[in-house]
Amino acid sequence: LTPVLLQLCSLHQEKLDFFCLEDKQPVCLVCRDSQKHINHTFKPISEAVSSYKVKQHGSLDLSVCLSFVFLSILDQRQIKQQFEKLHQFLRDEEEATITALREEEEQKKQMIEKLNRDISALSHTIKYMEEMMKATVDCVSSAPVILDPNTAHPDLILSDDLTSVGYRIHCGGFNSGTHCWDVEVKGCSWWSVGVTTASNQRKGRDFFNADVWSVQCRLPEKSMNEFPVEQCLDRVRVYLDCDRGTVSFSDPVTNTHLHTFTTTFTDTVLPFFHTCWSGSSCFHRVSNIRCTF
Repeated sequence: LTPVLLQLCSLHQEKLDFFCLEDKQPVCLVCRDSQKHINHTFKPISEAVSSYKVKQHGSLDLSVCLSFVFLSILDQRQIKQQFEKLHQFLRDEEEATITALREEEEQKKQMIEKLNRDISALSHTIKYMEEMMKATVDCVSSAPVILDPNTAHPDLILSDDLTSVGYRIHCGGFNSGTHCWDVEVKGCSWWSVGVTTASNQRKGRDFFNADVWSVQCRLPEKSMNEFPVEQCLDRVRVYLDCDRGTVSFSDPVTNTHLHTFTTTFTDTVLPFFHTCWSGSSCFHRVSNIRCTF
């Protein structure tokens, strides 16, 4: 009869904590205070169960015994039902978890497939851009640079093809478009590479006082528009944009930017090279000339 102590009231779903002596049945707190059991006498359910267990030689009221037996059976059924509900809940949770994991796995699979498609598309785009850039470079016109011995320093040594310079270089000049060239300065004791205007004085140190934009290495004096370079370089790349008014310098060997000047070009722009070396003579070849107009 012990399970009756855990039984809930079928009317109020409260614990059967009391036993009505008049009605000979377990009741809950709500039943005890209801009109049905007014003026009835009650005992705690545990005392009532113990009292009936002690009376082993006495006669028990049949209805009371049946009541306890019924409640005991009902207790077992309810416990079994609760376990069944718990098992069903766990099965439902397991199924829901498995379904969620499958959906998540499918979403990840779709994301991976989309990512692979995006990577493939990006690879095709990069390949297309590389082909377009190569085609553009191939279409860029090349302008030869010819040294002008008539405006060169007396110590200047020119190569037979007039493309190697030890002091200054002259070309037809630039008034528009973008232009790029490389100057070899390896082995020079000191050097200055840049651009100037066609109207600038080309002889003497006054050349550097105005309309000169250059980078230089180890020159004892420098003007406002000469940017000093500390590192030893093999080559210097000059990139001139006449329309935007910029001239940029970089190291093409390491692809390192050195300096950029911004101004407004109102006159024809010419490249110039000012170099000095010690020991055996050396030539400084100008190469990679690219121009767009």
